[in-house]
Amino acid sequence: MGMALRFLVPLLLLLGGIAWATTPLLGELIAQWLRADVEMRSQLVFDSIQDTVVRNATVSDSRRIDGLFQRVARDERLLAVGLCSPEGRLIHPYDHGAMAEAMHRGLLMAPEQRRERMHLMRAMVSENNVYFWAGRMLLEAARLRKRQHLEEQIDRVTAPFGRRSRGNAG
Repeated sequence: MGMALRFLVPLLLLLGGIAWATTPLLGELIAQWLRADVEMRSQLVFDSIQDTVVRNATVSDSRRIDGLFQRVARDERLLAVGLCSPEGRLIHPYDHGAMAEAMHRGLLMAPEQRRERMHLMRAMVSENNVYFWAGRMLLEAARLRKRQHLEEQIDRVTAPFGRRSRGNAG
């Protein structure tokens, strides 16, 4: 038993060390694979609907464009479909004129400009994810709670003088 433990403990420590050391590498490898997968899917969707979108955008057929995007949105493999204005603002999907204009602009855009915009959009989406929004909401809630606590303290201190803080003025 002692002999088995003598070899088993160092082996488990070695395997644990290898797993601990390779975790960041594997995380980065998986992240790269996921980015490549999303890029491939977005290119596939773009290539498959490009001709239909151009045809419908040139004749301003918003009903067909809406139907096309509804069919695309039903694909469970897609996470999102969105178009942005030149200023980088997301265009409302039911604003058919703005959607058609954005699609037309995107289809005529140079490939290197399209790649640059895609890179910037991915950076923005990766930074402004659900964790970022949740963190911001929690920080804002903490800030509001702290402010309320301070106003309550001010009210207690100024009550003998007949004064109220701004938050409780009414």
